[in-house]
Amino acid sequence: MHGLRGYRRAIVGPWGHDWPDSGCPGPQISYLQQCVAFVRDALAIDDTLHGSSLDDGRERLGDEERAQLRQRHDGMLVYEQHGETLMPTEQDQEQGRTACYQPGRWVHVKDDTPALSGTWQPPDHRTQALFALRRDNHELERLDSAEHALACGTPHWHAIGLDVRHSCRSFEHSSSLLLGLEACGDWLGWGGPRGCELPLDQRLDDSRSLTLTSARLTHPLRLLGFPQVFVTFSVDQPIAQINVRLCQVNYDDSTGLETASVLLSKAVLNLNHSADHEHVVTLRPDAWYCRPIVMQALSVEVPAGASVRLSFSTSYWPMCWPSPKAFTMRLCPSLSYLQLPLLDESATLSQPDLSPNLAARMPSTPFDQPIVCHGLDVVTERPSSESRSVLVRDDGMHMLHVLEDAGATRYPDGLVVDETTTKSFFIADNADPLTARIQVRSQCSMRSPNFDDMAIELEIECDMWSDESHFHLSENLRALDHGVECFQKRWDSSIPRQGV
Repeated sequence: MHGLRGYRRAIVGPWGHDWPDSGCPGPQISYLQQCVAFVRDALAIDDTLHGSSLDDGRERLGDEERAQLRQRHDGMLVYEQHGETLMPTEQDQEQGRTACYQPGRWVHVKDDTPALSGTWQPPDHRTQALFALRRDNHELERLDSAEHALACGTPHWHAIGLDVRHSCRSFEHSSSLLLGLEACGDWLGWGGPRGCELPLDQRLDDSRSLTLTSARLTHPLRLLGFPQVFVTFSVDQPIAQINVRLCQVNYDDSTGLETASVLLSKAVLNLNHSADHEHVVTLRPDAWYCRPIVMQALSVEVPAGASVRLSFSTSYWPMCWPSPKAFTMRLCPSLSYLQLPLLDESATLSQPDLSPNLAARMPSTPFDQPIVCHGLDVVTERPSSESRSVLVRDDGMHMLHVLEDAGATRYPDGLVVDETTTKSFFIADNADPLTARIQVRSQCSMRSPNFDDMAIELEIECDMWSDESHFHLSENLRALDHGVECFQKRWDSSIPRQGV
């Protein structure tokens, strides 16, 4: 939004990689109606567009009415999440509600808010919640001012002349390779209705990480923007990575025990590509570095009674490929801090009152239930399904098995499409990152008695693994016509790791 000029609008919702009127988690919105309203308003505002087929020929708007219309669509509409994603219960499914839902509310904010820029912002206790990292009790301590953060140094990637033998009292951590296997979720989830791609309860991964947790909040914490971590660290290998997670910890008020750790934001950082991806930096073992980390954007209200938790890890499989050798990270808490972007009440926008003429000409379109056109009359021969499970093989390999069954669908012309994909992610919990391996198996068939008795099948096999210097990939494609192979090809390639 910062780089756009002219009439523009952004709506940021909780959906996965899908359309806002059908994506999950809900709530879904009237996306097509929003598009129509946007185009109608743009035509009404810009005189140069008049004369198009959408111009209704009525009296043009005055300057004051155009200003009202611009204000109506100014800024960004962002969905502020409250609590955990709700999965459909048996009763919901019986009533036809089969999709997961994210409780929350819509917030209208200015699109020039610095916290939404995605770039490093200097510490400011007026617009950020600042937390120091305390070693003695593994605690995040809320700061009343930015003085501590500013004292930590200039926020850019650099090595510092700190003798490791006389350094501050540091944390030391090396993560289990199993961290992330069960709970990390997908990097780019499609937003399935059952929520299988969403990250799960993070407490298991928290137990395998270096974690710091705040005291329970006495007031709600409304956050909007990009969380930032300024970290001072060293590693004992030339190739390394740091993975950071920000979670909301919920408690049972009667017992004080944790009930869930909900992932709010994360960052996956290859330390050898910290400056840029063109110039690979080889780390000096046991040298100390400073690094600002900008995490993924969030919009959430952390309720009173919950805590904020910051977790560091040296691996996050299968979200990212492990470094070629296991390594130990040291983190200096007195030269590190966390910045959380507060929702600035002064940055919120209210809807303007429209003049009678404008209200009649350009009626506001609220977020009603989605209205979409009727699709093809298809017949489901096998319903779609998705599942994931973690298994341990006899050889000690841990496997995340993901089944993505698109089902079998018959179209009006008689064509039946049947597609299934399985993904398997392997790793051994023996401190050897080179045991990481991915296997993908996909089958797709198309058959129809109306197209010369067509019966085509495709079988695809993809494997990826690595050694210390290269990634290795192997792909195999088979095509069958009525069960007889008519085409086959195999690809094998090796790619230098280049600091990965």
